[in-house]
Amino acid sequence: MAELIVALDVQSRAEAVEKVKAIGDAVDFYKIGLELFTAEGPDVVKAVKDLGKRVFLDLKFHDIPRTVERAVRSGGKLGVDLMTIHSVGAKAMIEAARTAAAKAAEDAKAAAERRVLDARGLAKASADAAGEITKKKAA
Repeated sequence: MAELIVALDVQSRAEAVEKVKAIGDAVDFYKIGLELFTAEGPDVVKAVKDLGKRVFLDLKFHDIPRTVERAVRSGGKLGVDLMTIHSVGAKAMIEAARTAAAKAAEDAKAAAERRVLDARGLAKASADAAGEITKKKAA
């Protein structure tokens, strides 16, 4: 079954957030295009991600390879799930975007693993502390 992506074709971050909240759990994936991103910048992506939603950043990148690579990397740092590039771009531009996307995915996976390890460490520290308290009470 195809996944539904809802276009946030609105003029402001507030309207985008209102629309996402109104739709609720019925949709998990939203498109942020040029108009909204130009008006609100990365904050609108963060706002949608903070609501637990996936983001398709539809900016149709087409520039020199290094610029596209950095733009894709920046999108990855924002937590963007999907981005567009123009396929008429040179092979080097497309390869730079692919490399940046792969690196962003690796970075996201590493960050998630660190959060799991941090949570496990916190749980172990809590258990150790509880054990120490129990020992002190018994003594």
